[in-house]
Amino acid sequence: KRPNPIQSVLESTGAGAQGLDQLTEFFCYWIPSIPNFANIDAALVIRDRKQGSVAVWCLQYTVSEEHSFNSRTFLIKFLRPLLKNFRLCQVTVKILFVVPGDVYSNFKLPQEVADSGYEGTAQFADCSSVEAVQGLFERLEFINKPVTFFDDPPTAQRARQ
Repeated sequence: KRPNPIQSVLESTGAGAQGLDQLTEFFCYWIPSIPNFANIDAALVIRDRKQGSVAVWCLQYTVSEEHSFNSRTFLIKFLRPLLKNFRLCQVTVKILFVVPGDVYSNFKLPQEVADSGYEGTAQFADCSSVEAVQGLFERLEFINKPVTFFDDPPTAQRARQ
């Protein structure tokens, strides 16, 4: 079972760059092949065909009140290769720090996230089960407008057919 909007899950293999080369599909929850990969623990690339836009959600799971973020490493080791894999020139990058409830109120977003121009936020998430993780994805803005995840609802005319 996968939370919406995830259509597939890929636990990559090989070295860091080799693992990233395996991320080639939109709506795929990607897990790096190495545990200390360029500032993130997972990524999800979402395309909105109607808007003609792409958002890259980067998830960092932590139990700490602070977490470092190296924008240069992120750019060189993750973002540039990702853009090349997907043949994209421009994306919106959103860095999401997922923290336990007792850490959330004291969590400090790394200043370098904002300084780099990336959107950064922290969310509390109960990650004890897939059903609980579903709640995290339901609270994120990509579940709502403007991103459309699956085919748009049928028009009234199509619905009657």
